[in-house]
Amino acid sequence: MRKVFLFIFLFQSIAFSWGSLGHQTAAQVAWSLLDSPTQKAIVEILGQDDFVAASTWADETRGLPEWKFTIWYHFEKAPDNYTYLDNLKRQDDRTRKLGGLIESLFVAESMLKSDQASATEKKNALKFIIHLVADIHQPLHTGRVEDNSGNKIPKMWLGKEFTLHSVWDSQIIYLGRKDLLDPTNLSLSSKKYSDFLFQEFKNYQPDPQALIRYDAWMHESMVPRKDAYDFKDENEEQYTQRFIKVVDERVFLAGVRLAYTLNRILVKSQTPQPLMQLKQAIISIVGDFYQFVSLRPRPQTTLPEAPSLKSFN
Repeated sequence: MRKVFLFIFLFQSIAFSWGSLGHQTAAQVAWSLLDSPTQKAIVEILGQDDFVAASTWADETRGLPEWKFTIWYHFEKAPDNYTYLDNLKRQDDRTRKLGGLIESLFVAESMLKSDQASATEKKNALKFIIHLVADIHQPLHTGRVEDNSGNKIPKMWLGKEFTLHSVWDSQIIYLGRKDLLDPTNLSLSSKKYSDFLFQEFKNYQPDPQALIRYDAWMHESMVPRKDAYDFKDENEEQYTQRFIKVVDERVFLAGVRLAYTLNRILVKSQTPQPLMQLKQAIISIVGDFYQFVSLRPRPQTTLPEAPSLKSFN
């Protein structure tokens, strides 16, 4: 137990949403699946920046004053039994104008394809896509409104205080796949975890329709959410064994869908009809979200006040 505790402790310093390990593993999976022309386009956009390492940029920068507003773009919280679009309908205008993950993906895609966007803006847009596609596959990034996606639910884990959200971000992977990982080498760990996932899902055949709509990915992530809450009082080993395969699948699917998305945007330059329908449905509810969702830094020093729960009642 002491060895496991030390392992978890060492990894805490590199844990963000999905954990740096989850994000980098999803990016490793995606890079292996990208078409060669897409890889070439990515290298041209990122320059000296590494694709896999870029997967955590959106977390690393959101603490900066000019990027604080993007914290709202990392999740889609919804009450139980509500779809993404139904949840938008019940929000007040102030809450809607904070923006969200799915709208941000649309904005990032437009910026990446825009002839007017600067090289830096395109690079940032690409980094947001790499990160946000993984975020929406994390079940607690589609968490409940009332407890801030599990961030208000304490969870003791190997003798240390965590939240239910942070357990899903990182600790299930670190405990469940500890035999694969090196707590001193994030890059090596993500490569080993990626190799493991390819072997684990070697017979996986993607449903073409499941690759397309962002809200469908959110709805998938909400499926295990009830159990994530219902079994939260289990001990670390029980909880990990219950959910490690769910986490494995979500990380792997994030990589598969990230590869599809970037192949589509950077080479095929297409927006499929189902995705266009989703975009129009969002606009019909909230208006032109391009007017309030931005992926350009803002001269802002304070984070907007979180919306009250009344916004969702």
